Amino acid sequence: MNGIVVRLFFALAIVFSLTPDNATGETPSTKEDYTKFCAPCHRPDRLGFTGPPLIPGHFSRTNKKRLADVITKGLPATQMPPFRDILPAERIAALVKYIQAPVDKVEWTTIDMATSRKEVAVEYAPRVRRIADLGEVIMVVERGTRKLAVLSGNPPRIFASYYVGAVHGGLKFTHNLDRVLSIARDGKVTSFDLRRLKVDTQFKAGVSSRAIAISKDDKFIAVANNLPSNVMLFTSDMTPVHEIKINGTVGGIYGLYEDNSFLLSFRDKAEIWLIDAKPPFAIKKIKTPEPFEDISISPRKNLMIAARRDGAKMYVFDYKSGKTLATFPAGGFPHLASAVFFTRKGELFAALNHIKKAEVTIISIDKLKVVSRVPIAGAGFFVRTHTFTPYIWAGTNTEKIALIDKADFKTVKYITPRPGHKAEHVEFNAKGNLALISIPEVDGAVMIFHSETLTPVNSIPFNTPKGKYNSKNKTFPAHAFDGDQASIPSPAPSGNTTITSWAQTTSRPKGSHVYEEACMGCHHQRYDAFGPSFAEIASIRSRDQIRAQIMAPASMFKTLGYRRNSMPTIPLSAEQLDAVTDYVLSFRE
Repeated sequence: MNGIVVRLFFALAIVFSLTPDNATGETPSTKEDYTKFCAPCHRPDRLGFTGPPLIPGHFSRTNKKRLADVITKGLPATQMPPFRDILPAERIAALVKYIQAPVDKVEWTTIDMATSRKEVAVEYAPRVRRIADLGEVIMVVERGTRKLAVLSGNPPRIFASYYVGAVHGGLKFTHNLDRVLSIARDGKVTSFDLRRLKVDTQFKAGVSSRAIAISKDDKFIAVANNLPSNVMLFTSDMTPVHEIKINGTVGGIYGLYEDNSFLLSFRDKAEIWLIDAKPPFAIKKIKTPEPFEDISISPRKNLMIAARRDGAKMYVFDYKSGKTLATFPAGGFPHLASAVFFTRKGELFAALNHIKKAEVTIISIDKLKVVSRVPIAGAGFFVRTHTFTPYIWAGTNTEKIALIDKADFKTVKYITPRPGHKAEHVEFNAKGNLALISIPEVDGAVMIFHSETLTPVNSIPFNTPKGKYNSKNKTFPAHAFDGDQASIPSPAPSGNTTITSWAQTTSRPKGSHVYEEACMGCHHQRYDAFGPSFAEIASIRSRDQIRAQIMAPASMFKTLGYRRNSMPTIPLSAEQLDAVTDYVLSFRE
């Protein structure tokens, strides 16, 4: 079926599934109830599509009461609606029994993966050109069409879009930012080349998948599957090389910032696994106080904030030592996957919102205590911030976005992108001067605001836009709080005060910061990207040669033996030039 037919089918399925029974007087069979109300999202064979599998062992805490509650009341922050007004208790009980019936063992082999590969067409915007700065790529999940849109530029515009299915578990970028990978609930993995603006490959890594992660050195990719229960490891060209079988339901899989490994969490097991991201992919199993279904990993230190989805506690947990460093009351269903980290006067904080409580909780990670509970207009799902803005931007599940001052942790104002229409999921461009906000409707939009003046910049139409991911913010989260936030003045009430960026406020730049600001779009530290790696440059060039190439590439390239030059002149201060030169030379082996 083409995309229009698919959308029409599911639109009709939802409409009819929520319509009361007709007046025939006959009671539908349980199978008919399942087909009508459940199959559009969970598939007729119960193996999952836009919703998870409904089979034993693959639905969190699969006891009768839990399943009956979910069907009756629905699930917040998901597409699962309540059926209390549609189905009587006895038919819900019958459905619970139906979905607890065992099924044949589900398998998905490497042969299945190979035969599932397919070509995917890309739709290009008029007058599309090569993306100049890969750090400014922003991907938009368009739920209404099940496509990803590629945005770039300042302000952003659409370059291309392509079909990916029901994306789940977030997008991941390679560390040289030239590829973006997505995972759909039905196991569909799509790899997109951001330099050539084309799909490298699309195939099914499993029958039902949870998340995808990329190793720090970009050599291996991990896919965590619910069906079959495993973690599949692939090389960078998506060749399967190793399977790790698991007994449990996956919470998520993450590439760790501090080292070259993956972290696997579970929804039903009180443990996490650290998987070495190189053969033979050794596993270290670490006990946790309870299952960590929802986690957020700090970009600094070996720490994470974790909780069971409806648990009573949040934890600050050292995932290397296995020690619980602090616990806090969790009431309100904390949405830790969207937690954001930032610094103030050198102190590291985390902010998170709650699906069932109109509050943003702010935790000092350094002092291991809750420092503020900020009331907001509604129980939201997402928070975001950036070093450019003095605010934490928090969704409220209403038309309003709350702006919380990072100086005193108070809500100072609200913005209403489109009055009368829900606004959600803020994302910033890499520089932080623009904030993108979704209006998640069929005739919706991604609305772009200047993050200093809070004035609208542009509005791009989308069919039910949801998540947005900037390549640099997603892949290098620490860069968004490099430099001390306290050095960035908050705007006066008039909104006219200028907010300077990190590059303008930091007197002693670090080479890694200059690299991320000026070089990362073309160079990787240890692997060839658009330009040679820093390791290669450092092995054959002197300090003076490196400085000269940065300052005057157009006149130096022939002297250094290059046949052509693609490197622009980069305006750096003397301090920035020294810092980045030292950084390049640090990779000399």
